[in-house]
Amino acid sequence: MELVEKLLLAFSGVVALATVFYAILTWRLVSETRKLREVQTEPRISIRVETDHTGHPGYELVIENNGHGAAKNVQFEFDGDPSYFRSGWVHGHPPMIDQLPIIKDGLDYLEPNQAYRFPLGTVSPDEYERATKAPWTFRTQYESLDGKRRTDIYIVDFSQFRGTFFESDHLKEIAEHMSAVRQDFHRLTEGHAKVQTVTRTRDENEQRRTKWQKAQESQGKNASEMLISDNDEE
Repeated sequence: MELVEKLLLAFSGVVALATVFYAILTWRLVSETRKLREVQTEPRISIRVETDHTGHPGYELVIENNGHGAAKNVQFEFDGDPSYFRSGWVHGHPPMIDQLPIIKDGLDYLEPNQAYRFPLGTVSPDEYERATKAPWTFRTQYESLDGKRRTDIYIVDFSQFRGTFFESDHLKEIAEHMSAVRQDFHRLTEGHAKVQTVTRTRDENEQRRTKWQKAQESQGKNASEMLISDNDEE
């Protein structure tokens, strides 16, 4: 009897351990399922600076919701010097990042995969070296649809763009040529310059073409005669 009691006691212990093990396993499965559900419905806002997606020389600021869920009550804080990008200036002033409506006032709602892009322009080599020593910092606060609050901090390291587009003399030359073309066009539209128009009839064009062909044939004939004369002298 003592042996049977010992076996029953041991079996009860194994059953108890198995029950505890399955309870722990079930709890972990439930926890992982809850986390997976949160990930599938959680927003994730990212802020970055990248080269212009259109292929033009320059950079742009990108604010995007990379998560699977929508974000609400989005607020931004910017810390940095936006004067690096001189080509993006408007009326002689730099594009003040902290004064952009989306940065200053935030967003009420940002859907999954929704992105905002803001052109920044190009940066000179000297300004680029200054930017690598003083990166931009963005602080973002937002909520998921279930009210969960989240705070993220993003640091824009400009050293990653080493060797990419800078403001160059070629860009300045293009801008100068475009300005000259714009001025010439303005002179035409304002009547300060006159456009000369030459018109000819079909017969006149045919006569000019025939005359040109005869001139070409005459030049070819003269060249042949000179070549034959040189051969005879030899």
